[in-house]
Amino acid sequence: MEEKLQQGDRFPSLTLNLINGGTLRIPEDMPSRYLVLLFYRGHWGPRCRRQLAAFEEKKAELEAMGATIIGATTDTLEEAQDIANNDPGLTYQLAYGVTKEDADLLGSWWSEDREGYIQPTEFIMGRGGVVLGALYVSGPVGRMGADEVITMITNRERRRRKQEAPAT
Repeated sequence: MEEKLQQGDRFPSLTLNLINGGTLRIPEDMPSRYLVLLFYRGHWGPRCRRQLAAFEEKKAELEAMGATIIGATTDTLEEAQDIANNDPGLTYQLAYGVTKEDADLLGSWWSEDREGYIQPTEFIMGRGGVVLGALYVSGPVGRMGADEVITMITNRERRRRKQEAPAT
């Protein structure tokens, strides 16, 4: 297991397999000013489903702030598609097939039961893949909340606008 990523670190190069086909290389192909990347345990976890649904509820607000949400899991393509299409029903991008090697690259906890899965590991990134916030969980409890992400981005944007404002 690598070191855990800290605020200010550059996110390591990682390729995610997207359920709609294709791949996304992070941070090289970051789709927006901010990226909320949620590695979740799997389709079988009720806490995972609740967290994903909570971010779906706040998706429009996050997108208006320049943020993209991506969920990633060790699930198969079919299992990830089931989450996206049914319960909770998601319109943001999901990735599947996360490996132990991916988890090790991120410094994430890995569980060997259920054929192996990543424990919740969540990131907020800025342009260039700079880690603005990271949360590592060693079990099912203690996840990043959508409201906290919104507050963080709001505060960053307020500070940015203040710094960019012409001096009076």
